[in-house]
Amino acid sequence: MDVHNGLKAQQWVVPYTTTPGEPETITLNELIDLNGGRLPIGVDANRNPGPFTMTHSTAHSTTVTVYHGALLDVSDSSKSIIEISDGGLEYPRTMNASRGGGAGWTIASEDQTAQIAAINDLDLQETEYKLWARHLPAVLAIVALGFGISSARSYTHLKRKPSNPPDTHAPPVIPSPLST
Repeated sequence: MDVHNGLKAQQWVVPYTTTPGEPETITLNELIDLNGGRLPIGVDANRNPGPFTMTHSTAHSTTVTVYHGALLDVSDSSKSIIEISDGGLEYPRTMNASRGGGAGWTIASEDQTAQIAAINDLDLQETEYKLWARHLPAVLAIVALGFGISSARSYTHLKRKPSNPPDTHAPPVIPSPLST
């Protein structure tokens, strides 16, 4: 379980890599463009003028977040991995590049917010249903059972005939003379 916007949700990450295609030949300027306008580490423009042989692969990661069967979020990110060789290099160099953007995609935040609000409303309705349909009737049944037991005891107590009836004949009261 993973907490996603306050909800304990299941999250799956699916990594996959595209296989390298056929090697391409690129110039030093194209290599600098692929590296964000900078010369890659370990490459010297004077000692390694190019052209270079490049193999390109992309590592993707798709993340899916689900709460009780409802899709909360899904996103994809990717990273381009480039390996260059030849062009004056003694050994191949591997670098990350943002060729073709590589930024990935995600669900719009408005859609995600609406989905979370709907799930919160559903959770609230489920909690209220449990209260009114299960818990409250159970409490009322227990209270009714208590009243039933109490009334049964009172009824049997009233119905019982006393073994020694009370003496209803009191001794006569003799008035005492008042002193004058």
